[in-house]
Order: sequence, then C-alpha cells, then structure tokens
Amino acid sequence: MDRISVTHDLRRRQQGAEMVAAAFTDHFTVILRLTMDVPCSPRGKGYWRMNVSFLGDTSFLQTTKENWKNWRTHMKYYPNRVMWRCRYVKRMIRQLLGREGADRRRDRRKMENFYYSAIYSALQDMTPETTQAVALKKLKAKIIRLSCKHHLGMFIENGEQDRITGEEQSLHHLLKIRKRLAQRPVHQDTDGSLKTSPADILRVFTDYMRRKYDHIQVNEERIRHITNCGLKTIPSSANTALEESITMEELYQAVKQGKTNKAPGQNGICIDFINKHGR
Repeated sequence: MDRISVTHDLRRRQQGAEMVAAAFTDHFTVILRLTMDVPCSPRGKGYWRMNVSFLGDTSFLQTTKENWKNWRTHMKYYPNRVMWRCRYVKRMIRQLLGREGADRRRDRRKMENFYYSAIYSALQDMTPETTQAVALKKLKAKIIRLSCKHHLGMFIENGEQDRITGEEQSLHHLLKIRKRLAQRPVHQDTDGSLKTSPADILRVFTDYMRRKYDHIQVNEERIRHITNCGLKTIPSSANTALEESITMEELYQAVKQGKTNKAPGQNGICIDFINKHGR
C-alpha cells in the first residue's frame, strides 16, 4: 500500500482529499486541498466558448430542435426578433450547452471509473493468463477510446498539415502539441531556408513587416493622369438599391457563406451553430 507523508504544517492546512483514477496505470492520483495564508488574486469570470463537437451528435441536435420550438414561444415578450435572439436565445443556448457538457463529463467520469474497476476485477480473477491478457487489452482500448472522445475538441481546428508525424488523439496530445509548437519553423524567407531559432524568426518577421508597410514609390504623373480621367457614376436605380435596408434573407445567405471552425464572438456562440439552426 502506498503512503503519502506530509509535514505538520500541511496537515493543519488540509481541507480535504480525493482520489481519482490515473490513465494507463493501476495507481490512483491523490488530490489534496489546502488553505493558504496569502490572499489570492481576484479573478473575473472567464470567457465561454461553445463546444462545437456537440453539433455532430444527432441526439443533441434533436434536443436543440425541441428546445427551439419552446424558445420561439417567448418571442412575443420582446419588441422584435433581434432583441429576442440577443437577450433570450443566446442565454438559453449557453445554458443548454452547459448542461450537456456537465452531463457528459459526469457520465465519462462514471464510465472511466467503471472500466478501472473492471480492470481490478480482471486482475483478481483466477483465470488463465492468456484470457486475462485479452480482457485487459480490451478494457485498455475502451479507456483510450473514451479519452480520445473527451479530447477531440483539441484537434477540431487543426488540419493534417498542422500535425507532426505520428500525432493522434490520445492522452499524450498535450505533450505533442507543445512539441509541435516548438518544432514549427518559418518557411517564407527570401533565401528559401528554414528558420527555427527565435532570433532568425524575429528577423524574418521584422523584414516582412518593414517591406509590407514601407513607403511605396509611385509615379506622380501617372497619378495625375488617373485623377483626370472621367469617373463613371452608377445610375440612380442602382443607387436606390444600394441604400435599401438589408433583408433577413440577405443576412442569412451572408452567414451561410462563413467558414466553419472559426473563433466565436464575445457571446461564445460560433458560426457552426448558426448555420445548423439559423432558421
């Protein structure tokens, strides 16, 4: 049995302890909660971002459609549709996704604990070693698959060209992401060579920005010739069409043309959700 030794000072500060299962091992991780004498720095409310991996679940989409019907009944309490979406629908979407995320985290924790208890039971069974090895291998594969689904959001916005060789969705993804960031070079350079050191990368970036925003030499005579040319004006009918108010159909078509897996706004709702439930 493993033992954890602490000093008397830490023992007096202890507020609680918790054991959680550790992946790929038969040990538990012990979490100690301690009190601190120094004042903690105040922290504000963090930004919320929608988990777009929920949009691939058909059951969640069906739940969203059912809730959407209920949300539409509250439109009569708001003066217009825009205010209804901003003040009510966005808040309901955040609550729905928050509950869904909490339920999935709780279910995943229960399932993971069940798999580890099954591993302990398989080790204690008086079965042949070959049968025991097959059972343990199956349980290990289930734990890996469960962890891959949990960390799927880390790879949603990363294409194949952004991954290093051998990278896959596993419990080691954090270390591999750090290694990828450390090995990512700068490819665009005038001499065609790769730059990996911080000093070379900074030099390439400085030269690029200087060339981009440097003064451009122009021909003054050409500029005067262009300004003296007659400028065509649009007809009055086209001018009237341009000054008309934007319709909901035009707004919807503009939103549909947006790319997926992009950073959301301050409300945390990304364009993927709007494209699926824009109507």
